[in-house]
Amino acid sequence: MATPSTPYILVIGSLNMDLVTHTPRIPVGGETLLAHTYGFHTGAGGKGANQAVAIARLGGNAVKCAMVGMVGDDTFGRELKGGLEKEGIDVSRVGVEEGKSSGVAVILIEDSGQNRILVSPGANFSLRSSHLPIPTPNHTASPSMIVLQHEIPLPIISYAIQVFSTRPSTTLVLLNPAPAVSPATLLEHNISLSNVDFFVPNEIEAGITYSGIAESVTTVSSATEIAKSFLVERGVRKAVIITLGGQGVVVAYYDEEGIILTEHVPAQKVNVVDTTAAGDTFIGGFATSYVEGRGVMESVRRGVEAAARTVQKKGAQLSIPTRKELGWE
Repeated sequence: MATPSTPYILVIGSLNMDLVTHTPRIPVGGETLLAHTYGFHTGAGGKGANQAVAIARLGGNAVKCAMVGMVGDDTFGRELKGGLEKEGIDVSRVGVEEGKSSGVAVILIEDSGQNRILVSPGANFSLRSSHLPIPTPNHTASPSMIVLQHEIPLPIISYAIQVFSTRPSTTLVLLNPAPAVSPATLLEHNISLSNVDFFVPNEIEAGITYSGIAESVTTVSSATEIAKSFLVERGVRKAVIITLGGQGVVVAYYDEEGIILTEHVPAQKVNVVDTTAAGDTFIGGFATSYVEGRGVMESVRRGVEAAARTVQKKGAQLSIPTRKELGWE
């Protein structure tokens, strides 16, 4: 674990084995389509694990990372947990569920770089509140930030947000609502965005979380308005960051005087090969930069820089750059 002087981030989330196929295009209903001859490979993934790897690589020696999650008692589970250990991630709270398979994600990647992902949660949905650490009055032993996604049971997300957002805890809460659920579902599980410091959806997730309509965020302008609404109407504490793929990132945040500011950061122009882990890498870059003491916008720009490097390579965790590769040392 991190020393008292080193910030650390606790990722509470999913670990999946990715089964990836590269294809010219997605087949329509009832159609059989031959993928590329180089088209299939497996790799470690899961949004939680991807974000943990991004934090570990982009944090380097400046920020440490721990993971809370579940894998199955199978070959995939052993590979997933072992892979995180090799990255220097504390996996002491990654449990093994007997009789359950590890999570699996079936990923189809088109020549354009766009992807479609279908997740079978497996052991991820065996995660229980007892697996989570409890914040202590000794703030140096508590995480600087927790990072959550929606690939684990919603009651666990609700519990974690409530525990870590309540005093005396000083831990920051970052929620990446993927896959997205409706406002009614959030309410049903007592998940209040007013207990979240950083809310980081993509455009689809922002639309579903705000109104239940996926297509409601399609432009920089509409993303900006909804980002501000999440601050004003839903009570997000510090910043709403909506990732827009090729259009970049829209940010709405409170400055030091409590005034809402907005900004659009364009995506870097690069050769896009695979977007699978772009959002997870962005979150890793943002989170590590922020807990190091950088401001919201500098942290966002570093996240964009890291994500631009990721999309130029195939694979999820394989494509995530290191701090040294980006010249952040």
